[in-house]
Amino acid sequence: MTLTKAHIVESIFAKNLFTKSQSTRVIDTLFELMKNSMERGEDIMISRFGKFSVKQKHQRKGRNPKTGEAIK
Repeated sequence: MTLTKAHIVESIFAKNLFTKSQSTRVIDTLFELMKNSMERGEDIMISRFGKFSVKQKHQRKGRNPKTGEAIK
């Protein structure tokens, strides 16, 4: 199973902590905070879960599956 944003929202809603729209706003806000921090080059550490950081990688060759065009 793939954990999706919808699954997270449903889990929070099921615990009767927030309404469904409030649960969605909580998750949207959390992801926005994480995204903004990572865009500034900051790492994110969530205790007992994990560390998130942006890694710089060299470009590699790929192919657009729709058109077959070679891209980097």
